[in-house]
Amino acid sequence: QERDQRLRHFYGERFDSRKNIIDWDYHTRVKEVASIIHEKQYREWRLSGVAYEFGEAKYLAPNRSCASFTEGLARSGKDIGMKKEYKGYWLDILIGPYISFGVDCNRSLDELTDHLFHVVNKGTGSAQHRHHCVEISMYNLISFMWKMQMAKNYKMKVKSDIFSGLGEIENGQIRDNASLKLESKNNTMHQQEISDERLTRNTSEAE
Repeated sequence: QERDQRLRHFYGERFDSRKNIIDWDYHTRVKEVASIIHEKQYREWRLSGVAYEFGEAKYLAPNRSCASFTEGLARSGKDIGMKKEYKGYWLDILIGPYISFGVDCNRSLDELTDHLFHVVNKGTGSAQHRHHCVEISMYNLISFMWKMQMAKNYKMKVKSDIFSGLGEIENGQIRDNASLKLESKNNTMHQQEISDERLTRNTSEAE
């Protein structure tokens, strides 16, 4: 409700034509500097506030943490002209959250990241990025968390697959770290059982 009120106040009498305004803003401002931000994603965020969608999930519950208070002047009522705290949605409604993580990444750390910015049909009227800003954002976040946990740079093992660096490749398939750790644990237990069996056999022979 607060975000809807903010949008209505921002667009004013242009509210009913806001889709056309968003389309104009994208092609004249966003696309020129960050074409990897897809038009549909930008439009959906401007209209609903949902920037990152995964799978078939539905985002119906509002994020109440986005509501806050700011100081303003009362324009009507008994407190007219006085400063009051007003609750509302005072966050960004124009630029979008993609700029921080979804536009570029540190390509010097992984040569396969260049494929994330590959443009299909480049130079034609139907040029389009193979990947989009949500995937770039996910890659950046994975890289940051991987560096903090593993103390080394994250690197993809398969081009265009941002999750391929989370495990090892065997027979053309990616095995994640959880499976590798479980297998390592099982191997350790198996080796311990073999050692115990040998020790028992040697003890029996000595007796």
